[in-house]
Amino acid sequence: MRLGGLLTLAGALALAQTKAPPEIRCDFRALALSAPIADAAFVTGRRPTPLLIPSDFFSAAQAYRGPAELTLGRLETAAAKAPGDDGEDAAARQADAAYAALAQEAADLVAGAAEGPAGEARRRRAEEILGRAAEQAGRAARLRQDAQTRRATADAPLPKTGAAGRPDGPPRFTPRGSVRLRDGGAYLLLVAEDPAGWRVTALDDTPGLHPFGTLRFINLTGRPLVLRQTGRDVALPDRRPVIHRPSADEHGYAGLELRPTDADSRPLRTMRVYPEKDARSTYLLIADPAGGLTVKAAHERRAP
Repeated sequence: MRLGGLLTLAGALALAQTKAPPEIRCDFRALALSAPIADAAFVTGRRPTPLLIPSDFFSAAQAYRGPAELTLGRLETAAAKAPGDDGEDAAARQADAAYAALAQEAADLVAGAAEGPAGEARRRRAEEILGRAAEQAGRAARLRQDAQTRRATADAPLPKTGAAGRPDGPPRFTPRGSVRLRDGGAYLLLVAEDPAGWRVTALDDTPGLHPFGTLRFINLTGRPLVLRQTGRDVALPDRRPVIHRPSADEHGYAGLELRPTDADSRPLRTMRVYPEKDARSTYLLIADPAGGLTVKAAHERRAP
């Protein structure tokens, strides 16, 4: 009797150890800190979900359900084909190319825009083009998701062969990075590619934290910085988003300086921004190898 009780206890312990971790539900948007990642995916349940991670604007909001440790990686979808997939994959590649071309066109417009009101038309045109680019990125993600669903639900068995360049199994997911999230949260995931793996930073993106008409600064340099405007200093701690509502001049512009914390230091970067009540901007501050500061901007406009 005693031995039987011990065996029962041992079996219960083994079952508890193999029990799946509790699931969470949350939402996230993603942004690549360097180049766009067109073949990204994240794991929900047992299947990877395709995700295009843009580098010029935030991805569409994604609903996540799974373990608290969210896993991101690359999804090789070219290997497996279900009937009808070829057209969807080709359309997704076309949408990727359209996104890249539009994003480059917008970047060229901003780079060639004059300071002040003279360059405002080019900057507004760039915002319109980035909106079209976002639509193409969303279309590519939807096409890949549709193809993934088709593969999972196709009645016909997937063809199998070992010949090079022909389908030989389901899409292969390669984990590249992970981040821990909490149940019920809303996150902004910043993805930095590295040969050893992706570094993923999760920041609170709860609706309402970044109101329209304001600027959000996210310091990723590893050291504290200061935002200065007309003699007023605002601390920018490392990896802690700061919301700033700038004071505009008579033309609607605001001049800003990004500085080290040393009182007598020179500015690392100067900025001239045009705040609008129906728009908001996020500025990512990234240290460059030469010791300077790179500023990466993502702009959003209130939906009409």
